[in-house]
Amino acid sequence: NGKKVILAYKFPESGLDITQTIDCKTNGIFAEGFLDFGSILSGTTVSTKTVSADGPMLPSDMKIGTEWSNRFEIVSTIKNPSIPTQDINQVMNASRRVVKEESVTVPAGTFNALVVDAEFKNEMKTKFGNFSSNSTQTEYWVKGIGLVKSVSTGKTKNVIEATEIVK
Repeated sequence: NGKKVILAYKFPESGLDITQTIDCKTNGIFAEGFLDFGSILSGTTVSTKTVSADGPMLPSDMKIGTEWSNRFEIVSTIKNPSIPTQDINQVMNASRRVVKEESVTVPAGTFNALVVDAEFKNEMKTKFGNFSSNSTQTEYWVKGIGLVKSVSTGKTKNVIEATEIVK
C-alpha cells in the first residue's frame, strides 16, 4: 500500500526498453503516466507528457464481472522533418470488464488468466482539426504476475506476449 514500482517493458526485435511508474494503493494500482505503445513501436518520433491520470490501471479485487475505467490527458509532440513540429492534445478514455477466466499460453509459460475486454476512445485536438479514434483490446492478467498477453484491434491487429517473467 502506497508503494511505487517500476514496470519494465522490453521489445528485443526493436531494441526498445520502456519503463512505467505504478503506484500501488489499497484500492488498486494506478499508472502515473500514459504509454503510447503504438507510436513507440512504430518508430514514430513522438514525445508524450501526461497532464493528468485518473482511475485505476487495475482495481484491487478483480473477478469475473468487475468493471472499471481510467482516463489520461496527454500532450504528444510529433517531431518529423517533413512536417512542422506540432503538439496534439489528447484525452484517452479506457473502459474495461473482466469477462472470463481461462488458460493462456505465451512464450513465458502457461497461466490461468482473467480475460479483460477493453475499449479505448481517443480524442485529439491538433492545429489541423479535431479527430477521434476507437479501438478494442483483449487483455490476459495473471494474479501475482500482471499482464501476460494483449491482442488489440483497430486499423491493424497487434499482439504483445510476455517472453520472460522476472520477479
